[in-house]
Parts: sequence; C-alpha cells; structure tokens
Amino acid sequence: MESAQVTNSATRRLNQDEFLVVGLGASAGGVEALESFFSLMPKNTDVAIVVVQHLSPKFESLMPQIISRRTGIPVSSASNGDIIRPNQIYVLPAGKEIILSGNTIRLKDRPETSAGTSTIDQFFRSLGQEFKHRAVAIVLSGTGSDGSAGVMDVHEEGGYVIVQSETSAKFNGMPRAAAESGIADAVIAVDEIPAALVRLNAVLRSDKSDAVVVEDFRDDVGQILQLLRKQFAIDFSQYKGSMIKRRIERRLMLSDLSSDDIGDYLTRLELDPEELNQLFSDLLIGVTEFFRDPEAFDFLRNEILPELLQKKKKSGVFRVWVVPTATGEEAYSLAMLIDEVIEELDLQLDVKIFATDAHDTSIEFASSGVYPAASLANVTKERIEKYFRESDCVYRVCRHLRKMVVYAQHDVLSDAPFANLDLVSCRNLLIYLNPLTQRKVLSLLNFALNESGTLFLGPSENVSDFADSFEARNEKWRLYRKVNSIRASSMHAALGVISSVKPQSPPPSRESASLAETYDQLIDQFIPPSLLINENSEILHVFSGASEFLTIRE
Repeated sequence: MESAQVTNSATRRLNQDEFLVVGLGASAGGVEALESFFSLMPKNTDVAIVVVQHLSPKFESLMPQIISRRTGIPVSSASNGDIIRPNQIYVLPAGKEIILSGNTIRLKDRPETSAGTSTIDQFFRSLGQEFKHRAVAIVLSGTGSDGSAGVMDVHEEGGYVIVQSETSAKFNGMPRAAAESGIADAVIAVDEIPAALVRLNAVLRSDKSDAVVVEDFRDDVGQILQLLRKQFAIDFSQYKGSMIKRRIERRLMLSDLSSDDIGDYLTRLELDPEELNQLFSDLLIGVTEFFRDPEAFDFLRNEILPELLQKKKKSGVFRVWVVPTATGEEAYSLAMLIDEVIEELDLQLDVKIFATDAHDTSIEFASSGVYPAASLANVTKERIEKYFRESDCVYRVCRHLRKMVVYAQHDVLSDAPFANLDLVSCRNLLIYLNPLTQRKVLSLLNFALNESGTLFLGPSENVSDFADSFEARNEKWRLYRKVNSIRASSMHAALGVISSVKPQSPPPSRESASLAETYDQLIDQFIPPSLLINENSEILHVFSGASEFLTIRE
C-alpha cells in the first residue's frame, strides 16, 4: 500500500510539471540519423524521448546499446507500465506496438501481418492525445510513409511536428511523406533538431510563457488578426481567444527570433509573407482523415443514409455540404458511403457533395484526389480496390467518386450558406469558435438543411443552444435531425442582425425615425448583400444592395 501511495504521489507531481514528450519515428534505415541526433542532444534538458523504429520481430533490437554510446541520457528498452519521465530515453522493443495512456507506456505484441495504421502513426496519435501542446513528433530517415498520418494528429492536438530534411536523410521516403502533409513546423537537418527541442522546452517551462494571455498583448494581437484578415479575408476574431493564444505562442517558439516578444513577431509578420501564411495555416487547423471515428461513419451508413436516400427517390437529387473540408478525406468518405447505399437500394439519384474550405491550398489538394498510402489506413481493402487507383506509390480517387464532389473556396463565417441540403457535415470546427460565433454557424447550418435533414458534428460538439430545433439520432457521435427551423429572433441574434423598428399606430417620433435610419445604415455597412426568404423561397426582404447583383433577363 505504501509503495502504491508513493507511485501515485509521484505521478501527481509529474502531471504538474511541464516538459516535452518527444516521439522519434524512423525505419530500420534510420540508425545513422538516430546516432547523429543523440550525439548532439544535451544531457539535462528535462525532455522525455520515445524511439519508435521499424524492426523485424525476428531480431532483437540493439538500439538501446547503440544510442547509449552516443548520449549521457539514461536509455532503456521500454516495458509495459513504464512511467514517462523527463531526462529518460525509451526504445520500443522489436516485435511490439506502443501507445501512451496518460503518463504510462502500454505495449502489446505486433501482429505478424499488420494492416491499417502503422506502429509509428499509432504511437504519434496517442502522443498527441495524451500530451497535447507538450507533444513533439519527429520523423527521421526511413522508407515508406509511416508517420505521415500520425503527425497530423499531433498537430491537431496543439503539438509540434519536426521533419528531417530530405537532403540530410539517407532514406527520404518517410521525411518526404511527412513534409507533404503540409503541417510540419520545421523541416530541418537532423543535426539542427536537438537545438530546436532545447529552445522549445525552455520556452514551454519559462514563467514568461506560462503568463502570456491574449489580453496581455491585445493591441498587437489585434494587428496580427488584421494582417490575416487583409491577406486572407478571414476574421479570426470570431475564434476562441485561447486557441489564438496557443497558435501564436506556437509560432513564437518555432521562430528564429532572439526574443519571444509579440511586438517583434508582429514586425516579422509584416515583412515575411511566408511566416504569415504559416500562422494562417496553423490557425485553420485543417486536419482530417478518411472515416475519422469509424463508429460514427458506420452509424451514418447503416442507420441514417438509407432513410435519407429513400426519401429522395421522387426528386432524384441528394445534396450534401461538407464544411470545412480541409484536404478532402471526409468528403470522399461520405461519397463512398452514399454510393454504397445507393447501389444496395438500387436507387437512381444525382448526388452533389459541396465540399468547402476557406483555405485555397486545402481545396487545391482535395480537388486533386491524390493521397499517400498511409492516409488510407481507415479505408477497407474492398473500398480501396473499388474507389481508388494506385499509381506511382500514391492512390487516386476514381473518376466516378470524384464527379460526386464539388470543391469550392468558401468561408462559413462570412459567406452565404448553401440551401436545400439533405446532409451537412461540420465536424471539429465549432470547438475552435467563440460561443456567439458557434450560435451563428449552427443557425446557418439549420437554415441550410431541408426539413428532417441530418447534421453531423464532431464528437466534442453539440447543438445545446438549439436543442428545440434538432433531435439527436446518435448523441455519442453527434448526429442530429432537423425538427424545427430556428426562430427568426434567434437567427437575428446569432447573426448580429439589428431588427428594424416595428410600425406603430402613432406617428413615429423624430428620434425613432432617426434611430431606424441609423439601424438601416448599420445593416448596410456590416451585413453582406443578402436575401431573406421564407419556406417557399419567396423573397421577404432585400438587405444591403443585393438587388445590384440580381437582375431579371429581358
């Protein structure tokens, strides 16, 4: 009992400490890169390191001995139940798979024939989930594309991704695949990585970093957001302040500035378009994957889609909106499910999947429909054979599936929504928005859906503010049916629309007339050209000069 109490107490103290947990992914051809890395890694940096390397289960790993010759940091072969501690190196034994659960290492035997997610990807995913902003995924020399899917999970959780540059890698397959994900915070030579880690950890543990909050540099942050809005036409002031703070701090830590002063960073952004683009990409967090949360997609396929598609037999058209689409995996996942159900039910339907995103680079990538093998870890062999064509070590979405999806650049926070939709998938966007903007987006999505249409949210999101307008079909996986249109008063509040003064029986006073005129001027200034229509698509009101864009042909 005493021993258990000591262990629990140590774990509690460890949870309060801030130190980086680093995952090093490499293949059997990465020994040289690992030796170079550890020969330059300082001894007492308070960093925990886990080495995950591809090795045949038939051979005992000599990596602990090899690394020990290059570093003074204690090295051990990882054991099931080990507690992650700073200033310690853990090496994955041959023939094992590894994940992290809290601060604890969990091992299991690797199957003889492994399919799906690689050992490195699986480890990176757990690393990101457990250590969030303290996670660092490093991809070193190796063949194949292992690690390229896992780094995206680390990135999404707020961690850091460092990739060995191809020119310094003996085998560039893994570094190239990871770099092509587009979310690497640094692509540098292996001998530069230790110094980057030391700098990251020092800033993470410093009191100055812990004290930084958005309000402390409100003016500078406001100017940064203005730069982003001017360059990319996206208003990040509608995102959560805590998220903005973490992402700016992230870029500060990864910059080569001599100081982490926000004013210096603002100056750099004004002079360095590439850094501004990096910050923009970080703020969008455009990470997705095929069939993310497989159980959710199974429920959608078996319980929701057959019902929705059967209802469209008469109209012959089924319309879907995926927002934001990021790099397109979710849109193609939905296309596969819809195609399967249509085939099973022997339906003849015209399917239109509108996949939109504010990031033009993501749209360009998604439109190409080309993905590395690692991206298809959650796609069954049957679906790969049916919907993809292998070419030059990548997989291309088949023409039939590609024709179902229409990609377009679109900002749901400022552009008019689509309408007459049977299914809307908006997963993992709301969690990054402030409460008022969340209400605005939910109102727009409700408006976009047909009667009894389905809304598909991320597992950490809900429709609590509009519970009377949606009915849960699966609360766990956030699948909802539209049951009511959101009331106009709630819609106006969500959209920030100021209602006009209602007619009164007495003549309006000069003050009320002036106030109404002021309201009209504010609406013209801040509301984009819009039309207010009823359920019969009849125009009720024209806002902000929309008539200038609509004309009736002669």
